[in-house]
Amino acid sequence: MRVAVDGGRCLSEPRPQPPTLQVALKAHIGFGRNTNKDTVWAAPAEFDRDRGGRLLAVADGMGGQKGGGFASRYACSGLADYYRKLPRRCSRSNPAELSRYLTDLVYRIDRGLRLVAHKTKTLQDMGTTLSCLELTATHGIIAHVGDSRIYRWRRGHLSCLTRGPLLRR
Repeated sequence: MRVAVDGGRCLSEPRPQPPTLQVALKAHIGFGRNTNKDTVWAAPAEFDRDRGGRLLAVADGMGGQKGGGFASRYACSGLADYYRKLPRRCSRSNPAELSRYLTDLVYRIDRGLRLVAHKTKTLQDMGTTLSCLELTATHGIIAHVGDSRIYRWRRGHLSCLTRGPLLRR
């Protein structure tokens, strides 16, 4: 913070506020489909203030399989639970810790989906992709599985930030 003196008074310049993240989400049914099996999710804005960042996700339910819509909703619901329970000790300034926490969550969601599929015959072959982006003031942390992609638009150039079909541990 800079301080200026004006006629014996100290005037402080306000600290610049970090930019506000504005989020818009939209899922499109696609062409030739009757139902949309995709789910998009963003952590509610009130979590931004508490946690210092924002988690965004897209889950593309497998359209050719029964339960693709269920799987994509299940994945995003799991992220919402994660975000509510994220321990305050998980520092936003430590991207490695946050990355481990988010990666572990993706594996937990996968195990949960497999368990539901095992117990419910009509959902046996369900599946979804999951691409997550955790944005903090200084970092972007990605966890993804499947062929959905996360892109960055910077200085008029679009670049793909994800590659490969699977999240590997």
